Amino acid sequence: TRAAVLITGETGTGKELAARAIHDASDRAAHLFVPINCAAMPAEMVEAELFGHDRGAFTGAVRERVGKFELASKGTIFLDEITEMPIALQSKLLRVLQESRIERLGSNRTIDLDMRVVAACNRDPREAIQAGRLREDLYYRLNVFALALPPLRERIDDLPGLVAHLAARQGRSIELSADALRILSAYRWPGNVRELDNVVQRALILSRDKVIQLDHLPRDIVEAATGSPAPVAAVVAMPGGETFDSLDLALATEALEQRFIVEALRQSGDNKRRAATLLGVSERTLWYKLGRVKS
Repeated sequence: TRAAVLITGETGTGKELAARAIHDASDRAAHLFVPINCAAMPAEMVEAELFGHDRGAFTGAVRERVGKFELASKGTIFLDEITEMPIALQSKLLRVLQESRIERLGSNRTIDLDMRVVAACNRDPREAIQAGRLREDLYYRLNVFALALPPLRERIDDLPGLVAHLAARQGRSIELSADALRILSAYRWPGNVRELDNVVQRALILSRDKVIQLDHLPRDIVEAATGSPAPVAAVVAMPGGETFDSLDLALATEALEQRFIVEALRQSGDNKRRAATLLGVSERTLWYKLGRVKS
């Protein structure tokens, strides 16, 4: 089917995950899923990114470029934060949806498309219309099938399945211990599925088996869920199997930092920028710490 889908939900509720699931379950699964975050690029770049351009279409266009619409032909294009797309460009998107064809910037050649559009926004679409952030006619065109994603705090029963899915995306198989599930179920999840993804990635680094234990969870989450300080173990177990009978902070911190760096590099395929993101540090900080690890 080519029926458009509009997904709404708070930031981090997993709208892109839902869009990918829609694509994977459709007869378009063998073709590309092309995500675009309309809020993540300058307004003047969005049109060229979507429609593509011919050589010489504008200053700096030294070669032709295939746009995201063309890439998504026979597949699915996901337009996240659709209310951040400039209004003038929304009218052009509406025309694409109506006619299923485009012209690259700087070209008169018509290109036929066969793509499915899934759009998403983190605000009420009708409020966005009233605020002048979303064209009403585009809303009706996108809202063929509406999907509202509740925040994670309202679907706690999904936690085990979500954890397994997020781990599988990293090529791992893992489940929650009873204690970990109890804590995560009591937490309010202001960052929704995006925050859960960070927790899972951290646990994958710390866990030596296929179970997320209580001590693999971030301390702030444990404290927020229980309303009391998280306990500190008398014997600290490290991801590589080492244990420390004392709470020598300098020794434990150095060993754990090295394990984190090695694991982050492994998960990122030695991509320093991605590894730095996983670790929550700048790339420059990672390079500095790498020098200490190698020495």
